Amino acid sequence: MCWFSSGMSRTRKAIEGEELVVQKFTNNMRWPTSPNDLKKAVCLVDGTMLKLNGIPQEMQEAHNIGAEAVVEFRQFSQRTPPESPFRDVLLFHNGDRLQVSQLPLGMRIDVLSPAVMTRVNEEEAKTIYVPRR
Repeated sequence: MCWFSSGMSRTRKAIEGEELVVQKFTNNMRWPTSPNDLKKAVCLVDGTMLKLNGIPQEMQEAHNIGAEAVVEFRQFSQRTPPESPFRDVLLFHNGDRLQVSQLPLGMRIDVLSPAVMTRVNEEEAKTIYVPRR
């Protein structure tokens, strides 16, 4: 289950090859939606590979990335303590993390592949991320 759906009545799963856009919802949460239906959150399953497009310069510098970056969505919310700053995050190839809620409004995101379900233990979630090949 997509955790985002717990607070939303309208959601659907991400589809490989589609483009999403970051939208703000009534609960002030930023989350990807379809450009064709901005009121329906698109659920990202743990392990989904995404490509961020048009990354702002400030974010590029903060994470040592370019204007585009391939990231993996990870849902740590059920494996980390509630006070953890890393819950629903995007993992960059260099190990940096970014919470989905910190993405800029309007950012375009391509869904590259559906999730490959691999369980991550708490120690791995705290250490440097190594992308799967």
